[in-house]
Amino acid sequence: MRELGLLGSGKKRWRWPVPAAALGVVLVYASGCALRNQPSTDSPARDNPKIKWTKMTVISDKENTTFQLNIEGENTWTMLGKGKIREVRVPKNHPFTIAAKPEGYREKTIPMMKPLETSPLRFTFEISDREQYAQRPPTPPPTYQPQPARPPQPAPRPAGTSPIGQRWAVVIGVSNYQDHQIPRLRYAARDAAVFHSWLTSADGGGYAPVNTRILLNEDATAQEIRYLLFEWLGQALAEDLVIIYFSGHGTPESPDNPENLYLVPYDADYERIASTGFPMWDIETALKRHIKARKVVVIADACHAGGVGSAFVETRKAIGRVQAGRVTQGLHDLSQAGDGVVVFTSADTDELSQESEKWGGGHGVFTHFILKGLMGEADFTHDSHVTLAELSQYVSEKVRQATRNAQCPRIAGNYDPALILAR
Repeated sequence: MRELGLLGSGKKRWRWPVPAAALGVVLVYASGCALRNQPSTDSPARDNPKIKWTKMTVISDKENTTFQLNIEGENTWTMLGKGKIREVRVPKNHPFTIAAKPEGYREKTIPMMKPLETSPLRFTFEISDREQYAQRPPTPPPTYQPQPARPPQPAPRPAGTSPIGQRWAVVIGVSNYQDHQIPRLRYAARDAAVFHSWLTSADGGGYAPVNTRILLNEDATAQEIRYLLFEWLGQALAEDLVIIYFSGHGTPESPDNPENLYLVPYDADYERIASTGFPMWDIETALKRHIKARKVVVIADACHAGGVGSAFVETRKAIGRVQAGRVTQGLHDLSQAGDGVVVFTSADTDELSQESEKWGGGHGVFTHFILKGLMGEADFTHDSHVTLAELSQYVSEKVRQATRNAQCPRIAGNYDPALILAR
């Protein structure tokens, strides 16, 4: 497969880092495509005071490539030759669409997520040989020849996506805990049950039931979670897709050991999280050593309302507040376990994950919009597919609107934004 690729990456892929929080600059190294023209000085986009701008640098290693940027319906484009470099301004907090058309290839278009600060560190934009136009000599006018009937052909795979083998899923939801001192969650188990139902539905995800496992409440023990992550998901091959969904509590070990992070299984002990919780580093070990799939999506609707254990209660009494939001950062750090691992969390650091009956009759707001997005509302391009980029943009916007910016979902990882999650 020939692809538009990142120069200096060792692989032919178009990737760009987005360390906006650290640098305030976005660098894009796009093989075979580039953008030169910026919005005109009298354009509505440029005059919009709500739009913040950042810089994008691109370089072409193809002979001729047309690159197009669309902001609020305005198109700016350029033809760039091999070895040419351009620096442009792009929206930092506003959606826009990018399209590339190397000479001899069909155009590839993809919407960009917003805001860029919460985009993945890098992402991949591929154009394969299957999208290349063949150069053929002129042919004489056709003459009629009877043709045998041909069997129906499968629908072509959308451009830019790499082939996926089997699809696997582990779904975990814990509302009630064996130790009644651990606060109960109203809808965590229901969230997981409905998500699993969508995965295995013929009208939904279409996952084979034999390739999915669900653990709810008393079934979600630390031992069962470890078995599924360390052994059962070990069946997945490199070309397969794996989804891991968790809805429940997450917590640091204690105020004195806030770097030790855990998911809270059903059989956790309120006073002994260190020995009965499910360590975050065990999930990292599973991703690095046991799960061979190169496409792994972790969806975590984890509540961390102040930490689990009496030590957090005493600390709150003494100083008034405990920061337990390291759980979100710990989940995002899992995305560094390998290329193709993406982590989508329900909230940012030090934010609470909200749940209420007003969302779908009883859901966490994050999972509620995950489900609505997968059911088609996130299909911005109207191509009957929901990609990872479309879902993350949709969920981020809807959750922030529904909670008045009190809860802001985050996504991190190195992955293909055109990865199809629903069709």
